[in-house]
Amino acid sequence: MTPEEAKRLLQAHSGRDAGTDPAKWESGFVYTHRSDHDDANEGNFLEIMECIRALAPEIAASPTIDRELMAALWGLIFLARVWAFNPRQLEGLIRDRHFKLDGDQLSRLADQLDRIAEAVDYALNGVSESVEDSMVEYGEPLPNYIEAVRKHAERLRCS
Repeated sequence: MTPEEAKRLLQAHSGRDAGTDPAKWESGFVYTHRSDHDDANEGNFLEIMECIRALAPEIAASPTIDRELMAALWGLIFLARVWAFNPRQLEGLIRDRHFKLDGDQLSRLADQLDRIAEAVDYALNGVSESVEDSMVEYGEPLPNYIEAVRKHAERLRCS
């Protein structure tokens, strides 16, 4: 994958640019988490990680960061987190019956967002060779997010 292709794909996956690749935009990472929650996002996540790997050497070597690229990377993490994990946003989505993620899907999404953030952090800090470390143990079983939050809330109530 070339850096130019990686940038184009990240723009589409982040929901920032519907014009360059409308089909990818509609099936991209952020758009599908907002509208349709299914396991097709696994492929989107892996493609995003491939894009970051392709761009990491350029990001690590540059004294400045391309604003459009940074906005796409930030949007991937921020928008998905806001839509899935922000209590106010979540309350509205549930009320309007748009929220369809179960606890296992929330766990997978949180894990993917953490891994994207970790890979970007490695690149920004000049250690592009460590980007691959963000995928260590990917695919291992995760605790159910909703059950983990419930257990935590119960512990807080009991203390």
